[in-house]
Amino acid sequence: MSSKKFFQDLAVAKTALFDNLSNIRRRELDDGIAFTFSQDLKGPIEVEVVIQTTDVASYRKGARFMVFTSTESSGIANVALILDKLSRRIPGDSTVSDILKFISDRLSMRLSAAVDDTLWDEAILSGDESDDPEDLGFADDSFFASEMGGEPGSGAAYSAATARLPTIFTRKDIAALKEALKKAQAAGISVGLLPAEQGKAPRVTSLSIRVSQLGLPADALEAWDLKPSEYLVLLVRFTAGYPSLKRYLELPTDQEDVQFRFGKCAAAKPSLLTARLAFSQVSGDEVLGDARDESASGNQGTCDTFLPNHVSRSIDRQLNRSLHKLLALRRSHRVSWTSAQNAVSTLVGNPRFGTSLMYDVDEEPIISSQAPQALRHDYALDDEEHMSIPLVAMQLALRQLAHCTEYCMACHAKLEDGPGSLKPYVCARPLCLYQYLSLGFGPSLEHEIINSPYVVDLLIGFFYAANRSGLLREFPSGLTLKVPTIDEAAKNMVAHACLSTGTLRIQPGADNMAHILEPYDWVLLVTSTANGVQYYVCRITAVQHRTCVFEILSAPYLAKRNVSRQLARSRALLKDGWSRALVCPFIHDPEGLSSQQRKMSLNLLMCGIPSVLEMRTYLLTRPGRQLSSWDRMNRSAIALMDWIIASNRSHIIQDQPIFPKDAPAEMHNLNEEDDETTFGDKPIRGHLQFRFAQGAPDKEHRFTQQFEEHTVDSDGVRQVFPTLFAWHGSPLGNWHSIIRTGLDFANRLHGRTFGNGVYLSPDMGVSSAYSALNLGLEVDGPRLPVHWPNSQLVVTEAISVCEVVNRPDMFVSKQPHYVVDRVEWIQCRYLYVKVSPTDMAHDDPFPGRQPKDSEGYIAQDPRVCLKGMKAWPFQVPLAAVPACRRDGMRRLTKAGTLEQTGAAPEGRHDNGDTDGGDDLDLLTCDEKTEVEFKGHKGLRNPPQREGADGPALAVKTGKEPAVTKGGAEVEEGGEVSRVTEFHPGTLDYGSLPKLPAPSWAMSSPAALHTLTTEVKDLQKIQTTTTSRELGWYVDVEKVENLFQWIVELHSFDTELLLAKDMRRLGHISVVLEVRFGASFPVSPPFVRVVRPRFLPFARGGGGHVTAGGAICSELLTNSGWSAALTMENVLLQVRLALCELDPPARLEPVYHDCDYSIGEAAAAYRRAAVAHGWQIPADLKDIAAASWE
Repeated sequence: MSSKKFFQDLAVAKTALFDNLSNIRRRELDDGIAFTFSQDLKGPIEVEVVIQTTDVASYRKGARFMVFTSTESSGIANVALILDKLSRRIPGDSTVSDILKFISDRLSMRLSAAVDDTLWDEAILSGDESDDPEDLGFADDSFFASEMGGEPGSGAAYSAATARLPTIFTRKDIAALKEALKKAQAAGISVGLLPAEQGKAPRVTSLSIRVSQLGLPADALEAWDLKPSEYLVLLVRFTAGYPSLKRYLELPTDQEDVQFRFGKCAAAKPSLLTARLAFSQVSGDEVLGDARDESASGNQGTCDTFLPNHVSRSIDRQLNRSLHKLLALRRSHRVSWTSAQNAVSTLVGNPRFGTSLMYDVDEEPIISSQAPQALRHDYALDDEEHMSIPLVAMQLALRQLAHCTEYCMACHAKLEDGPGSLKPYVCARPLCLYQYLSLGFGPSLEHEIINSPYVVDLLIGFFYAANRSGLLREFPSGLTLKVPTIDEAAKNMVAHACLSTGTLRIQPGADNMAHILEPYDWVLLVTSTANGVQYYVCRITAVQHRTCVFEILSAPYLAKRNVSRQLARSRALLKDGWSRALVCPFIHDPEGLSSQQRKMSLNLLMCGIPSVLEMRTYLLTRPGRQLSSWDRMNRSAIALMDWIIASNRSHIIQDQPIFPKDAPAEMHNLNEEDDETTFGDKPIRGHLQFRFAQGAPDKEHRFTQQFEEHTVDSDGVRQVFPTLFAWHGSPLGNWHSIIRTGLDFANRLHGRTFGNGVYLSPDMGVSSAYSALNLGLEVDGPRLPVHWPNSQLVVTEAISVCEVVNRPDMFVSKQPHYVVDRVEWIQCRYLYVKVSPTDMAHDDPFPGRQPKDSEGYIAQDPRVCLKGMKAWPFQVPLAAVPACRRDGMRRLTKAGTLEQTGAAPEGRHDNGDTDGGDDLDLLTCDEKTEVEFKGHKGLRNPPQREGADGPALAVKTGKEPAVTKGGAEVEEGGEVSRVTEFHPGTLDYGSLPKLPAPSWAMSSPAALHTLTTEVKDLQKIQTTTTSRELGWYVDVEKVENLFQWIVELHSFDTELLLAKDMRRLGHISVVLEVRFGASFPVSPPFVRVVRPRFLPFARGGGGHVTAGGAICSELLTNSGWSAALTMENVLLQVRLALCELDPPARLEPVYHDCDYSIGEAAAAYRRAAVAHGWQIPADLKDIAAASWE
């Protein structure tokens, strides 16, 4: 979308009427809008507002906006701060009119709310001790309904009311919260107060339990990315005090009084910073995404980081929107959680509900039969005076996690067919599938790409092969995909194309289609070149009337014959590299195409998808970002990949690294004892091994039932070996359905000489021959590649190791092949794929995972032993079978006897005691306490500082360290804390660089106002949060130049090597200098370490500190910077980088006390940016100058 459309919409908006807005006009100096906002609140308010877009070419396609004012505000509200926050919430697809209405409505509401806050403050300061907000005149929600356009009691009216009322915790609220949390502690839940301060209600409350205490199967923990030592954590935030049960049950669906976030943490109590970010609506996802990706890649960072788990979004949505409704149904009708969930999703409003679903409350365990005894009590049905809302929410969250494969992830109704996988899924309703994919309730595509890129590569390749060969059983319907079609010439455009310059000229006669093309659109370009007629998948990067600039995304492929005929009508080659072309836009819904067109179009869409390693690199270099933020991606491509990953209910794990490219001959098979034995957990040249966990838990249960039922053979003898192992080979096109539904014999592909059933063989060579069939090109079809062209693995064959019930006497045939007609007797255990990896794949053979030690091998029936290549005996790893069976198989020797072992079965219930958490006696106060949850409001008492000549200290709101002991801080009770000591105000500012205001200060009003806002924000945060919780400190009284800040990072975990170096070498903080340029916040700040000096990366250092002291982060370059980021977020990111463990940040042991210079920092910054391909800000030279005079 060009600037022309932007200013056309502005012209339309200038003629419209908007409340409180006047003099709407264009800013001539940049792509922006200016207007006057006026409102009468306790006196007239009039401010000049500017809206500026950072990239007008992205208008209505994810554009970002900055909103600021050139008018200095005073009185009841900081207008600049409100506008800054609103700018981050403007939807990227908004029109100019949408933006103006959004700013008008929200600014008016915020200013009105500020008036209400002032009235509330005056009521409190006047000594009003009423515990009831109704006494202050805010009880009648009809007032808010009329103001916000909603009905009394409606969600809109209620949200407006809650938005205007400040957060109040009365003595009664704190007492009720204390009793509720004590009940949770008594049930074995660890309770954390964030922060834990005497007499003050916490901003956030955490409830946690160790994962091992739930007794979940080891296979499930592996599939759900949970470790037994981790904690499942529920964060609770009360924004309107602790509600009574009656008030809570009457809240509307979109209530915000009680907010929940469910996730995991390595510690029982997460940090306040990450807890606050979990509730952030602006940038918390990105910051948490950084921590999540670091954790997933093996760098755990600080152990108190709160992270989402695999069902966080689904459970968060249920707790926030439905818990109070479910609780009301359960208490009024005495039904179970399952019945209440079914009622909410399907039976709400049914008058027969009260009689049809009553009295089933005792039919199911509250969490699971393996849960601790104290949590098996149904706390949801306790008496009203003993009800604990946090405990009930924790029970439901744990229940949903433990049974996540049994319930729909969208509507939470029980699945009719029971659990069919280790991965959660949805019911048959189309809406649920849509929500599962679009709202992120399924597996995170980004998470899978980062942690299991070759599994993603495999799944995409299987889908491509199935679609290309016409073996796709289930079409991805309902995704609103957009694809090209070559056959419909009327909907394609004739153009002239220059491949060398990437330019298209749409020819006259195609103007009716030219308007369809916009930047970032994908097109199929079919062009006639000297090498013949070829096609390319391309991305449009710019559009100007009939001229387009494009980027080629795929290699050239030969076009079909009928397309060649279309271009042959005008074969005359043009001059200067131009040629005649057809432009086929991605505008067609594949569901409306013929089967042949649909097959071709879907694979053309997949030809434009980048390789998994390219996508992984993008995600790792931009922590927390989603693929949708990459302009290289297409919405349809992402939706298709989402469906491929989410609809695959098998849990597939890469068990081995890619075989080395130039491996010596002795690595053909790594045998230590017998050269004529193939060990299944050792690398095999040319193959890559993946492990299945497909049938658990329900299908696995049926399989177990079958082999236990048939353990006794036809002679009445109980078999020592209830199962055998066999190979199954099949063309690539079949594996997309095999990994989803298991092996069957619905389609006849190779003939059935020995009867109907699934064909298997004990010999790998026999089955391998069947895996390479049916890969030829289609006759007269599109000339598509045989394999997904951007695959890093390039899979050519696939063969599976299957476990089969050991009753050959009941097979359809057992010679020369096994033919089994009972599909429930077969479970795929391993998948060996023949690969031809790219150089990039060889460079990264096992991303996101670490090899595991062998657990041993399964004793096989000597009569039907499995054979590998060359007919050598094939040893099946013990990891092939579910963890619940491994303990028994571990004791089974080849002689068929049982050998006693002390090994405990995996997944056993942990009965260990759980730390109860914080002392709840802290929740005792003598007077009414107010808590502001986001840290942006000061205390009611003025900040306390030392004498006039003393250092300025941040206000302390809780217990601060009293003395030091051995370099660690000691609490008042003598308990040693886990962070390094820090004393604010002790830094010698005279030894630091001090610059005058730069020459651009007065000519940069946007930068001045933004920096003023940032300083005020940081000051407010510091006055409401202890220095240890923040981990950073800015002495705002020392900020004489808004464009240069000195920041101290401190209070590091004492277990970090950096913290140990700091204590040993006598440093209590890491001193940073932050400089801002004239274009801030459009351009990033320059952040560098002043002291101490760090060990450089080349000598084993880390922490993202360059050899010159500059911070090495894409966030601080034009490539990764966002004008919506606050400096609090920037400081948090820098501090998190210093706390990374691989490689760890270390101090220079000899020259640690030598300050970095600005010159060496700027040079190191440039080197790092060039090495990573990051864009350097244009004003770096001015910012990093030794003097600004």
